[in-house]
Amino acid sequence: MYLITLFIFFIKPQLFSYYLVNPNAFGYVNFVDIFFKIEHDVDIKVLQEWLHNKIYVSYSSRHWHDQDFAIQCWFQSGKEMINFISELESYPGVLDVKYYLISEILWDSYSWKPEDKNYR
Repeated sequence: MYLITLFIFFIKPQLFSYYLVNPNAFGYVNFVDIFFKIEHDVDIKVLQEWLHNKIYVSYSSRHWHDQDFAIQCWFQSGKEMINFISELESYPGVLDVKYYLISEILWDSYSWKPEDKNYR
């Protein structure tokens, strides 16, 4: 699996307009779900851009018209994870950071596909 991923990523990048890469192939073995709240005066677009620029963040979401966020992150080490969480906790307006280490991913949406009838 890793060899196929690396082949597609490095040898044949023109095959796809985007890549679904297995983070384990690059040594990212610590998976964490992080939940936090923000104060009402925080600029959400600035926060989203800050999160988007972090290599660790693979997913970001928030509740509709709410200040609750959820992110998923991959880390190569526990030290990277703690440093990122500390950085997030010190971000102005971020409150109540909670995180959960994920020991095993049972399945993910990257393997999801629509039913055949949805393809036209």
